[in-house]
Order: sequence, then structure tokens, then C-alpha cells
Amino acid sequence: SLNVNFGAISEGKMQEEVISFKQIYYNVNVNEPTRPSRFFGKAVTKEQLQALGVNAENPPAYISSVAYGRQVYLKLSTNSHSTKVKAAFDAAVSGKSVSGDVELTNIIKNSSFKAVIYGGSAKDEVQIIDGNLGDLRDILKKGATFNRETPGVPIAYTTNFLKDNELAVIKNNSEYIETTSKAYTDGKINIDHSGGYVAQFNISWDEINYDPEGNEIVQHKNWSENNKSKLAHFTSSIYLPGNA
Repeated sequence: SLNVNFGAISEGKMQEEVISFKQIYYNVNVNEPTRPSRFFGKAVTKEQLQALGVNAENPPAYISSVAYGRQVYLKLSTNSHSTKVKAAFDAAVSGKSVSGDVELTNIIKNSSFKAVIYGGSAKDEVQIIDGNLGDLRDILKKGATFNRETPGVPIAYTTNFLKDNELAVIKNNSEYIETTSKAYTDGKINIDHSGGYVAQFNISWDEINYDPEGNEIVQHKNWSENNKSKLAHFTSSIYLPGNA
């Protein structure tokens, strides 16, 4: 399991990206049958096929192609608040050099990954690997080529209808959760107390900056009027910079 931390993501404490892709070593294809009957033994009857649910609405199909290789599921994680996290993740997966960008380099250095790999190992059917994001590309390259140490397993197949050899398409749906965020240049918090009681507020926020080496610096800020009694009608605005 990739154990995606949806709670931390929704609270803005962490950014994660899940990627799924196939590395195909080779394909095994079946020659198209000249006649549908060639797929059945001489003892098979029409009644037997009908008993199995074969009819005009459910015509028989055959597996025409099988792809062998490995299926890779990746979870990339960081607690960086930078808007360049997506670019850093893309560079780590593709192997693109980021040596000229201090911020991207620092994000990759301080991020991690978890990989669940099905196939591609002669020892284990499923591999689970954790590590630093900077090492990800080497791991992906290690098992990308078919050989004795990295045999392929069936990871995808194609089916065709037996009656005319046309592609049999099966559609399926899946649900997923997507958390998005938007960066603003600045903002403010408006306070409006009009109740018949004495109110106290406690407001705090974090401001994110970077040093010359690209390291993230988090400064915790508090409103100067925190925990002070306020009578109605009290209004105020707290202006926040874009890095809050």
C-alpha cells in the first residue's frame, strides 16, 4: 500500500503525487483465427456455450495480445510549501537535470518516495521500496530492461471478439480524490465581532521564505491582539503576504 496521507494533504502540511506507469519488455500476440470454430474442440457444442452465458449480447472473445513487463506505482512526498514541487517531482521521475535551480534541487533533496513494483524481479513478485527522491531515477533504470534478473510478468492484455476479430473494449470507472491549491500574491483576514459578549481571538500563521541556498525557512507569526478582550462592535483586518 502507498499509504497516501490525505489528512496532511488536505490541511496543506504535505504535498504528495501518485504516479502509475508500465514498463513493457515485450508483447506476445496471437495470430487471428481464420474461422471462429478453430478456437473450440470438436466435442464443444452450441448448447454448452449457451449454458456458459454466450449469446448475441455476450459474444465470445479471446486474448489476442499480452504485454509482459512491470507495473510501477509511485508516491512522491514532501513537506515543502513551494509552488515548484510539481516541477521537482517531474524532474526526479524523468531524470531531468536541476543543477541550475537551487530551489528544485533542495526540494528533491528533502523529499521521499515509496514505490510498489509488480514484476521485474526474479526474487520477488512484488517489491516495495522506500528512499530519497534523488535516488528514484536509478531505481527506475535498474529494472527497465528485460534480462534474467528482471523477467517480465503479464501486466496488460488485449481482447478481440471471436466473430470478427474486432477489438473488444471494456470500460471501467474509478474514483479518486484530488486536492488542489492556488497561490495568491497577498490576502487578509477580516474580523467582525458584533455579539453581546466579550470576545477574545487567537490568530496565527506561518510565512515561508528561502535562504540563498534554497533551504526553506518557516516563520511563525501571531496577531498582536491575541487573547485581548474585545467588546462589540469590533472590526479589524489582518493583512497577510503571499508567502503566508
